[in-house]
Amino acid sequence: MKKRIKISINSNKQNVDQSLQVAELLSQFRTEIKTISQQKEIDQKKILQACDLLRDEQLVKFGFLIEDGVQTVVKQINYQEYLINKQREELLKIEKLQQKQKLNEEKQKKLELEKELAKIPAEKMFLNEKEYCEFDQNGIPVKMVVDGQQVEVPKSKSKKLQKEWEQRKKLNEKYAE
Repeated sequence: MKKRIKISINSNKQNVDQSLQVAELLSQFRTEIKTISQQKEIDQKKILQACDLLRDEQLVKFGFLIEDGVQTVVKQINYQEYLINKQREELLKIEKLQQKQKLNEEKQKKLELEKELAKIPAEKMFLNEKEYCEFDQNGIPVKMVVDGQQVEVPKSKSKKLQKEWEQRKKLNEKYAE
């Protein structure tokens, strides 16, 4: 079933000129599509690019916006407002892209830090810390120096150290070469 598009032309010279320009544009589009379709191997990509160019750049200059969807909709628009909205959308895209890049950089830094930490085995991670003086077979502190005296590491701190050790061990295994 063919759909008909009604275009009313006022006798206003500007409207007639614009209508002729749109007709010329559509004629050029038709010629381009005809040329593409007459080639031995039809390049569907070129056809779609021509359609996108007509829809996204050429017709909007004349105040027509074609929205693709389940059903194609043609809207009459103000070209200047359209440009302003398009620029806003582009700025938002750029901002989102910059945020995404920033997140990726942060992830990369985190990965690099993990790799650096993984170079030090879990068994040796506490050995260079001056507050600890005695370690178990895994290198986890069991005694620490407080006011010049050796004391047992409190249970709460011992649990924390155990968790740190386990996390480091996982990193060691993850980045084992």
